[in-house]
Amino acid sequence: MGLCRFCRKQCGSTVGNCSGQIDRSFLHIPSSFVAPPKPADWKPPAPRGTTSSTAGKPTQPPAGRPSGRS
Repeated sequence: MGLCRFCRKQCGSTVGNCSGQIDRSFLHIPSSFVAPPKPADWKPPAPRGTTSSTAGKPTQPPAGRPSGRS
């Protein structure tokens, strides 16, 4: 059994039910750690489609003012 992700001890608690104090210390990363290489077909995430052109623009006339329509 591994360490608890909350208190970083072998407390034996189920997930989300640890009653111990949270361990806020930094996590030690060994100097021998090497990040895995990116896949050959990897490309950076693309932004989503076009955003709404009415963003930030009012869609109705101000309250108390007559509309421009007759």
